[in-house]
Amino acid sequence: MKLAAAAFVALIAVFAVFFTGPVDPILTSIDIASSPGRVWPVLSDFASWGEWNPIFDVEPSTPRPQVGTWLKITCTWTDGSVDGAEEEIEVYEEGRKMCWHVKLVKPHPWVVIPMPKWLLAADRCIEIAEVEPGITRVRNYYKPGAILGKMVILLKRGVLEPGFNAFNAALKAKIES
Repeated sequence: MKLAAAAFVALIAVFAVFFTGPVDPILTSIDIASSPGRVWPVLSDFASWGEWNPIFDVEPSTPRPQVGTWLKITCTWTDGSVDGAEEEIEVYEEGRKMCWHVKLVKPHPWVVIPMPKWLLAADRCIEIAEVEPGITRVRNYYKPGAILGKMVILLKRGVLEPGFNAFNAALKAKIES
């Protein structure tokens, strides 16, 4: 029994040391030949995301995004895996930036796991800026803060990064077409 307890404590210690160090965020971006005034309305219309991108299908709790809006998100990743979450917008700067935080994780339709911020803190954001006249840069990123946020990066980077890039490419195609 003492050996099992010691092994458990050692495992937790290794886990804490490993996952409390820095983890590179997922940072993706794309330049779109259009003004921010044309890009932002497409990005901020969460309800239409599923119509033009292959990754994220979103049901927002309010017609227009704002701090406090809940997003029911279904993700169909480039490898064919599907998961979902319910997230809440925490930062909304009209025409510039929006960030949201996972509140509930849904690894399967019948499994719902509440996620406190101290456990899965992360910046999941989309920002836009005009880099030159008629060119808008979209930054789509995930920066982990807490232990599970770091685990998500370590375990799912190979799915998340291509997914964010596919979303970016679909956004560019939608706006430039």
